[in-house]
Amino acid sequence: MDLKIGTATVTFSEQTLTAQDIQFDADQETACFVFGSEIPAGAAKLTVKFSGELNDKMKGFYRSKYFSATGEERYAGVTQFEATDARRCFPCWDEPAIKATFDISLDVPQNLVALSNMPVLEQKPNATDSTVLVTFDRTP
Repeated sequence: MDLKIGTATVTFSEQTLTAQDIQFDADQETACFVFGSEIPAGAAKLTVKFSGELNDKMKGFYRSKYFSATGEERYAGVTQFEATDARRCFPCWDEPAIKATFDISLDVPQNLVALSNMPVLEQKPNATDSTVLVTFDRTP
């Protein structure tokens, strides 16, 4: 939903295939990648290049307005992934019965707070600027 998918490749063994066609079903909110040959059973890596938008729909990855202690209007990037809204942020399996897990890392200015629904695993200051990389535990 609300994503533009450019390319999709699948890598297995020593071989990489590029999708020859990408089919979209708006009613089912799905994309189907069509490859030129069969992908064998076993471990594989799917890579999808895509772009999306920071929306105002309160679904997926969206912009939220708030006011500072001094009354200054500010904006934050926030997510809402229930029940199938993660697919508005990036391509994923996102059905309630087969939820995707997420490994979240945020690079934020040191004077701001990064939040997730999981505990912080690590915070590493960036030596080249005034940001900190905050890594959270994997979601269930």
